[in-house]
Amino acid sequence: MVRSFGRVAVAMAGTGYRPAGPGGGSEEPVEAEVACRTEALQAALARSEALLQDLDHRAKNNLQALASLAVLKARRVKDGAARGALTNMAERIGAISTAHRLVQPDGDATWFDLRDLVGDVSRDLVEAIKPAGVDVAFDLAPLALAGDKAAPLALLVSELVGNALRHAFPDGRGRLAVSAGAEGDLRIVVADDGPGLAAHGSSEESFGKTLIGMLARQLRGDIIWEDAAPGTRAVVVIPLDDGDRKASGR
Repeated sequence: MVRSFGRVAVAMAGTGYRPAGPGGGSEEPVEAEVACRTEALQAALARSEALLQDLDHRAKNNLQALASLAVLKARRVKDGAARGALTNMAERIGAISTAHRLVQPDGDATWFDLRDLVGDVSRDLVEAIKPAGVDVAFDLAPLALAGDKAAPLALLVSELVGNALRHAFPDGRGRLAVSAGAEGDLRIVVADDGPGLAAHGSSEESFGKTLIGMLARQLRGDIIWEDAAPGTRAVVVIPLDDGDRKASGR
C-alpha cells in the first residue's frame, strides 16, 4: 500500500499537478477567465448602448423630417380642408417627436418629466399657430412618469391645446390656462375664456375630440368637458399605479 501511494505521488508529480489549497496557484486561471469574460460583456454592452443611441437619434430625425414634409406640403395645398389636415398631422408627429426626445433611460426603466412634456408640446403649438392676442399661462408640476405614457400623453396635450388655440378665440383674443400635476391621480386641465362649448362644432374639432377620448381611454383615464361660462374647461384624469411614477431618490 505504501509503495502504491508512492508511485501515485510520483506519477502525479510528473504531470505538473498542484493540489488546490491556500496560496495555491489553481485559482489564477479561473480569475483570468472571469476577468476576460467580464471585459467581453462590458464591451458588448457598450456596443449595444451605442447602437440604441444611434437608433434613437435616427428615429428623432425621421419624425422631424416627416413633420417638416407635412408642413411644406400644407403650404402648397390650396384646399383649406386639406391644408388644415396636413398641418394638424404635422403637429401630431411633432408631439410624438417631442415625447421621444424627452424619454430618458434610468437603470432598467425609462422616464420623462411631466412638466417638460406638457410645456414643450404646448409651446411648440403656440409658436406654430401664433395666436398673437391670446395669453397662455402654465402651471405645471415636475413629475417623473413611466416612459410608455409619453407618446399618448403628448398627443393628448397636443389635441387639447391645439383645439383651444384654433377654435376657442373667434376674435383672436383671450386667455388659455394649461395646468398639470398629480395628487394621487394625474390631472391635466386646459381652460379658455372663449364663447364656450355651444360655439364649437367644426368637423376637424369633432375629430379632435374623438381622438382625445381615445387617447384618454388608452391611458385608462377620463375626459370631462365643462362649460366654464365664459369659456370651456377640459379636465383629464388618469389613474397612476406605483410603477407609473418614479420614486424619490430612485
